[in-house]
Amino acid sequence: MNRAVVCPVTACGQALSKEHAFATHVPGICDEAVLPTDEVTRQRNSLLVLCSSLILGTVNDLEGLAGYLGSMRHIAPREVTVSKLQSQAIRALCELRELPQPDDFTLLLSTVQLSCYTGG
Repeated sequence: MNRAVVCPVTACGQALSKEHAFATHVPGICDEAVLPTDEVTRQRNSLLVLCSSLILGTVNDLEGLAGYLGSMRHIAPREVTVSKLQSQAIRALCELRELPQPDDFTLLLSTVQLSCYTGG
């Protein structure tokens, strides 16, 4: 007997599917107004790993994912301001992934790369 796998998100209880996850849970976890608590940061990391897996077919290759996104031709080259809350979220993700944390973050979108660098 095949039973549907239940979504692991607390109090959700719906059948787990990619469509359910992206429609129900991804918008909330990507909301930049959500404070970067430890749980939110773990969920955001898991989402990035999932995106890497779905898009590239490789697990946990966030550099490859950033490179892929940076190569998208429909993203217009421009500099994007990083808010204080976004900076906190980036720092939390860097800490979780044990990556170095620059003093300042600037997000560059170009047809070649998507990167964070130390402002100076």
